[in-house]
Amino acid sequence: MSPRAIAGVGSALSGGSQAALRHLVVVGGGLAGLHVAQALALRGWRVTVLEASFDQARLQAGHLAAALTPVVSRQDDQYARLSRAGSLRAQARWAQMPEAIVTHCGALQLQRVSGRIVDLKSLAEGLGFSEQFMRFVDAPQASELAGLPLARGGLYFPTALRVQPRALLAKLALTEGITCLSAQVARVERVERGLGEWRLFDPTGRVLLEAPQVVLAAGLATQHLLEASGLLTTSSRLTSMYGLRGELTYVDQDCLAGGPRCIVSGDGYVLPAVQGQCVVGGSYLNEAGSQEAVALARHENLERGAQLLNITLLTSARAQSLLTGWGGQRAVVPDRFPVVGPVSGSAGLWVATGYASRGLTWASLVGDLIAARLTNEPLPLENDIIAR
Repeated sequence: MSPRAIAGVGSALSGGSQAALRHLVVVGGGLAGLHVAQALALRGWRVTVLEASFDQARLQAGHLAAALTPVVSRQDDQYARLSRAGSLRAQARWAQMPEAIVTHCGALQLQRVSGRIVDLKSLAEGLGFSEQFMRFVDAPQASELAGLPLARGGLYFPTALRVQPRALLAKLALTEGITCLSAQVARVERVERGLGEWRLFDPTGRVLLEAPQVVLAAGLATQHLLEASGLLTTSSRLTSMYGLRGELTYVDQDCLAGGPRCIVSGDGYVLPAVQGQCVVGGSYLNEAGSQEAVALARHENLERGAQLLNITLLTSARAQSLLTGWGGQRAVVPDRFPVVGPVSGSAGLWVATGYASRGLTWASLVGDLIAARLTNEPLPLENDIIAR
């Protein structure tokens, strides 16, 4: 992350009483935290972002590229509607992002040939969405879109995006009104309600910051912070949150016939090349995993990617003992919905976590949802989904 300013605690708290009333602290400098910060900063708030994880910037530095693609279902259920709303909100919010950071490439979701098979053509016809959002394409049409001879067709999402997370975070941190404190300066251990403000403490018991509004957006650490602060109730959905490691493989585009022109997904996915490398995903490991487990997961990604693109892998690609890649920890709740909103009985304290592998999808929408609640704007989402 490349913050606009690295400030001391004193300067972060400077300003008059009116400014203090519109001061918000975000714990967590990843996709969730910086999108909340941006949403409030764009509304004139002064936002301080504390990087909760010492290794966050380093980890994000290795995340070469990711995809923003909607989810659809025959019933257009709450998860699909939330995904669509999140994707559309992200596209609007990132409209001015440089094409090098947010690339408009489109995405194909290919018809499956094993596992839970859904007739994607009848699904598209039944939903009746605009072709600007989604349409069914046959194998020749899919091949033309991808620039490779694909074996089957599927759903095509013209507005899907390939995103470079590291550059996106750096750009978000430059938003006027946001001040970022690096992990070395500010590691939050617990929060406590003071006289009208929340106090954030470091591991030594020193008060880092005070603010009337605090958003905990630190992934799995959000659960720890609430528990350490005596604020995690047994009825909270956060009690069931767990970590799941997602493993990506970086493959030289020449090994994949140059790589696809658009995102191609099905059983796994392949992204258009960035810096000569295609990102192929995604295997999941319940734990950090040994070197052998990581190597196996990355080779499984490679095989799935080749099957999706309908190409034969070069012997040299299969022979590599340990492919390069990236592993990121996901904060997951069993129902796969994010955990967002005010902490019950703790006015001014909010959470934004549990995004699983959909951080790009949820982050902009959640930022605007929290900002709308704080500024009494109309909420940008249906009430039944907000309640869920």
